Amino acid sequence: MAETMKFIWVNKRDWLRPGPIVTMTLRSAHALASLGHETHLVLGAGSESNTDDDLKNFYGLTPLPQLHIHRVHKRRFFGTELSASVYRHAAKLATTTAGSVSVLTRDAGFLPMMARLQKSGSSVRCYYEPHDFFADLAWLGKKKKFADLRQRHLERRYLPRLSGLLCIAGGQQELYRQHLPGVRSIYLPLGCDPCPPLSSEERRSKRCAVYVGHLHGSKGLYALFSAAERLRRTGHDLRFAMLGGTTEQVARSHKSAEEHGVAELFSFVPFLSPELLRQKLHAEYSIGLAPLQDTFYNQNLTCPVKVLDYLSHGLPVVGTEVRSVRETAQDAALYADPERPSELARRIRDAMNQAELHAKLSAASARRGQELSWTRRAERMVEFCTNNPRENPDQSTRNETSR
Repeated sequence: MAETMKFIWVNKRDWLRPGPIVTMTLRSAHALASLGHETHLVLGAGSESNTDDDLKNFYGLTPLPQLHIHRVHKRRFFGTELSASVYRHAAKLATTTAGSVSVLTRDAGFLPMMARLQKSGSSVRCYYEPHDFFADLAWLGKKKKFADLRQRHLERRYLPRLSGLLCIAGGQQELYRQHLPGVRSIYLPLGCDPCPPLSSEERRSKRCAVYVGHLHGSKGLYALFSAAERLRRTGHDLRFAMLGGTTEQVARSHKSAEEHGVAELFSFVPFLSPELLRQKLHAEYSIGLAPLQDTFYNQNLTCPVKVLDYLSHGLPVVGTEVRSVRETAQDAALYADPERPSELARRIRDAMNQAELHAKLSAASARRGQELSWTRRAERMVEFCTNNPRENPDQSTRNETSR
């Protein structure tokens, strides 16, 4: 194996959190550790619990000797927990760890401290994994929040001083190259955890389509209700399982399903632990749904985790013709116009009812899941960090041209 490296992943959120924000960072850190690299994950402490038990029972991961999880108790200021506690712990760890260290985060608030770490010595390299894009705010239109302006300042000022960007979407990388041309980047979609899927026929017999994730209109929720209404009118015996969202989102979505007259076709469950979600995706559903709507964010800035969940289990995908969906699923999906629920309904019907098509999509899904495995992503990340000699901080600052 190539020479081992040392990584520090930083996430301001708390440990033991359902949904993708912590899970994606943990998966990335775990994959690096599985390759033999000393890897530290620094995040909020959360509620008191046994970390190894949480890894196995909540996140569905095996504890590894190379993976060190630092659960930092945050200081409180007027009732608000401060992320700075997490950042300071990570910075101290970076400066006291022997040898070369790569520090990575998705938190823009850590960028100023990362820039100082990068400048402090050649042994520390810092990388940012953006899950949005704020270096230029034109795509947001005229209404910009203070938080957006702050994010723009952080990205423009500090990203040119780091060693690189880990972009999760192709469109996102193109935007950073356009607006921050001096910043080195790599396109690294988030990963899959591939497992042996059920047979296609066993899957089809479930007669249930699954949707995973937040329950927002931009995710295609209302288009999905309209599609279900059309399928019900034509006599198709399909069911829909909605896994994700907060309890408030679930309540609103159930009410909307009632208004569309399809509430009896849908079951709603708020965010599950990653391990319980894995168990359900493995055994209970026929196809996965990704009906994202045609927005700038969906087209260019996201790597849809729901699609990765489906690919991990070899589930055929029915999605909309949105760049991020096609970029992730490729030939494992049937695609519909985001503005045409009737077309989405036909794609769902075809994927569910046509045995040969379902088997073909299942095989493509399993292949794509292997291509996007967390291990392969970690290998590419290591190569990017290894082949990235640290730039002179003064030169990096001069490259900061997009204001």
